[in-house]
Amino acid sequence: MDPLGTIGCDRRTSVMAAYPGILTYHITYCLIALTYTGVTAETSVFMTISIDESFNDRVFTSDMIGSYTLDTLMKCAARCTSQALCVSLFYNKHTLACQTHSLVFTDPTSSLVSTNTSYFHIMHGNSILEPIKECGEPPAELGVFWAVGTSYLGSRRQYSCDGDRLPRVSGVECLSTGNWSLMSDFCKELESCEDVKTCSIANVDATYLLYPPVLEGHGVQIYCHNLATDPKAYVTLFEENMSRNDYSLRTRTFPCSFADRDGDATARFHKINVNLTDMSVDRADFTFADTCQETDSPIPRFGEAAACSFDYEWRDYRQCPAPGFFIINTEGTGLKVRSDCTWSDNGAYGVRLEPIVWSSDGLKIETTFDGWCAALNPEAIYLEYSSLSDIRGTPTTAICPPT
Repeated sequence: MDPLGTIGCDRRTSVMAAYPGILTYHITYCLIALTYTGVTAETSVFMTISIDESFNDRVFTSDMIGSYTLDTLMKCAARCTSQALCVSLFYNKHTLACQTHSLVFTDPTSSLVSTNTSYFHIMHGNSILEPIKECGEPPAELGVFWAVGTSYLGSRRQYSCDGDRLPRVSGVECLSTGNWSLMSDFCKELESCEDVKTCSIANVDATYLLYPPVLEGHGVQIYCHNLATDPKAYVTLFEENMSRNDYSLRTRTFPCSFADRDGDATARFHKINVNLTDMSVDRADFTFADTCQETDSPIPRFGEAAACSFDYEWRDYRQCPAPGFFIINTEGTGLKVRSDCTWSDNGAYGVRLEPIVWSSDGLKIETTFDGWCAALNPEAIYLEYSSLSDIRGTPTTAICPPT
């Protein structure tokens, strides 16, 4: 059975015109006194509710505790006080529809049309089941700016961060424990080009200092390309990085000389596309590569080589140069190729592969290659942080104004 009670309004805030029937919309606060009977003794419950006129003729269906038909606003509010998690309600004075909710709504943008519906949220009060919880103001943290809002159970608070940082979450929520859903470490460093784009539309294609989580706190300079539309991340290379497919054929008279034939192709890479989630290299991205190819021969990808100089009738000329080669050199980037990278010729005929040479610091890798139309490819190339590499260039500071 619904509790009975009366409604009274604080005239110092000129909050009430007439009730029951029509509640005029110059109301600011109403004090509702509700009397419960049949427990052990008569118990009175008082609460203060606030009407938010920005929700006039609107309603939400999310975070709803229950939907009822009740003939007065007082009874709708009474139903809310009888529910431990209820902090707000919608009431339609014509259809008598009452909805109770566990969330204080602050933005009517995505609400639904519901003519003659009004919205109220609890400012102060208590429930017969459980006191209305409040989390207090979110914890103060240097460089964190909180939006104005409530701190009751279900309330959500937005915030912004200073410098080139972003909020770690979209907002925090007041939980039934009396704590906010996040209590510290509210901001994060920029981790991707998408983060740079999110910070501000004023940011342009440039090199930024980013902190991909896979690098465990190490920053790396990343060139963000197509920032305004579809951002992609590139590592700028400062030394020669080259892949070469050479299809020259050895001459019979002078086996260490070559006769040119169609099929040669070369790629010199100035930037390489990197997936910042796992630091894998898109070896077939030639956006920032100088390429040269004869006829329709394939362009060699990053870190691969091919050659086709052997004649079936002639032996393996190990005293002669091997024409196909690749060079990878990440000096100046703060990164290196992960040491578990391996290459394979996929069982091609007549392969001659010279040792793949890694520099002692792991920053430079090179080899030469030959065979009867054979190719040398890595399964995949991943980059990792290198404490031995210098970092060249100066990154642009991302614009991330507090909102």
